[in-house]
Amino acid sequence: MEKNVSVATLQILGGHPSLDFANTVSARRDRWGPDLLVDYGDLLDWAERADLLDAPVIGRLRALAAASPSSSAAALDRAKRLREALYAVFSALAAATDAPADALELVRSAYLEARAQQSLSLGRAGAGWHWRGAPCLDAVTHAIAIQAVELLTGPEASRVKECLGHRCGWLFLDTTRNRSRRWCSDADCGTRDRVARHRARAKSAVQRQP
Repeated sequence: MEKNVSVATLQILGGHPSLDFANTVSARRDRWGPDLLVDYGDLLDWAERADLLDAPVIGRLRALAAASPSSSAAALDRAKRLREALYAVFSALAAATDAPADALELVRSAYLEARAQQSLSLGRAGAGWHWRGAPCLDAVTHAIAIQAVELLTGPEASRVKECLGHRCGWLFLDTTRNRSRRWCSDADCGTRDRVARHRARAKSAVQRQP
């Protein structure tokens, strides 16, 4: 969607963490890339910007990554594989088509693995899930997997859309009352579309002149 963008300048437009995670590839329509998650630090920077994890947890993960670069690289690879599976599933959902079976299976497996890292407790405030033990390098992936499945199986799933802007394809949650949102950003992709259509009409008018 944007030129010369990085995790630090990336617009958070999806309306849901799992959709914003899928949008960490700058463009998916008409071209793919660039990928904004170059290293594990980028993954943590994104998680911090998206308010996905608490600051102390992110600090712990930075220390773990510094202590084991090879392990953090492997964790980043797992996060990216989940990201691509989520994009395939949510894109299919937006288009009202069947999602690829392998993508669905990857999301399912990631969700079950994430839930296995949690405990269910019941107290005076009610029931809730809680992470067990210290955070691991897959903490971002686990949190995203859970939120993604909750969106997929929840009432807002029908509001997932894909931006049709040139060199975009970002996902977003359409929260408008009449579900009329078309672009990830009206000021960006929407404006480019209007400019392109205006130029096309002007060119067509010139060509029709005798």
